[in-house]
Amino acid sequence: FAGGSARQRRRRKRQRRRRHRSNRRSRQEVVTTLIAPAAAAGALTYGYMRWKGISIASLMYVTKQNMANAVASMTKHLEQVQSSLAAAKRHLTQRIQHLDDKLDQQKQISGQIKEEVTGARLKLQDIGSEMQKIKQVAHGLGGKLDSIEAKQNYSLAGVMYLVEFIEQNGGRLPRSVVSLKHTIQQSTHYALRIKNL
Repeated sequence: FAGGSARQRRRRKRQRRRRHRSNRRSRQEVVTTLIAPAAAAGALTYGYMRWKGISIASLMYVTKQNMANAVASMTKHLEQVQSSLAAAKRHLTQRIQHLDDKLDQQKQISGQIKEEVTGARLKLQDIGSEMQKIKQVAHGLGGKLDSIEAKQNYSLAGVMYLVEFIEQNGGRLPRSVVSLKHTIQQSTHYALRIKNL
């Protein structure tokens, strides 16, 4: 059994070597089959390029030209972006300036309102002092009216005393004095009613 397994191992080893060699040969054959057509295609391409007057440098030039076009396109795009940013900046600057102008107007309006309020306060103070003066004048007039009323009452009392004196002594009053007596009584009664109010 041991001898049989050694033979099998050797046989497997040989089979592996054969497979390896055949794989290597098949790879070489594939490469060889690919090299020949690739070389033929390269030769044909080179011949065609020579016939048309195209060189490898001109192919490089086309690449450089394409690169230059791409750079120019990118530069143009960047310029457009830059001009858009400049327009946005101008717009924002105008908006900010407009807001600054509005703030200045608001400050001016606030200043004017403050001045008007101060003026109104001063006018109210003036009106208050004028009212105080009017009160004082009215108070003074009240005192004068009281004085006039007292003098008038005193005068009326004197006239009434004279009238009563004449009536008591049997004298007859003239009509003008009778009407005066009646007027005095009414005004005295009216003055008493006003005082009671």
